[in-house]
Amino acid sequence: MDRESECSKRGPASFAMPGLLQFLKAAFQQSNFTLAIPSVRMYRAAVPFAPGFSSFMIKEHAMSFSKWTVLAQDSDASGNAGAWVGTAIYLAVIVLMIVALWKVFEKAGKPGWAAIIPIYNTIILLEIVGRPVWWIVLLLIPCVGIVFAIIVMNDLSKSFGKGIGYTLGIIFLPFIFIPLLGFGDARYSGPAAATAR
Repeated sequence: MDRESECSKRGPASFAMPGLLQFLKAAFQQSNFTLAIPSVRMYRAAVPFAPGFSSFMIKEHAMSFSKWTVLAQDSDASGNAGAWVGTAIYLAVIVLMIVALWKVFEKAGKPGWAAIIPIYNTIILLEIVGRPVWWIVLLLIPCVGIVFAIIVMNDLSKSFGKGIGYTLGIIFLPFIFIPLLGFGDARYSGPAAATAR
């Protein structure tokens, strides 16, 4: 019996794709993860340019990575609802941070709308803390930028009369401490870096 008649006798869903899918299934089973591999179905089609598979065509929609179930999570409506809730929370935090930075800029006597302009908001922040504008280049360098960002956050908290504890709060929980700085009773006392020199 040849391969064509064997597969057509077993039906469209009976063909198991060897190779990658079986490897992934075995890998996930050994690593305490569960993986529901989507079915690969074979349909009869005339494909004259592929001599070895002249009567088969793989339906590709089942191969999408977004449809794979990892860690026994379902991709039903409840999963989609969770994604929408997560996205809504994420967008709410972004809006809160923009509004809080707007208020921080206004407290420092700078235009609040500068908080929504990329790059320009960093330049204004450097002016608020008293650092030179060319520091923006240092903030863009990988690894080095993290160190200089911590220095800028420390200068920001000192510019508003806060200490090292507030700096740590801005670094590790900015979505809480930046709004506290913007909406709280903190007053801008001038650029901290300029007075330290």
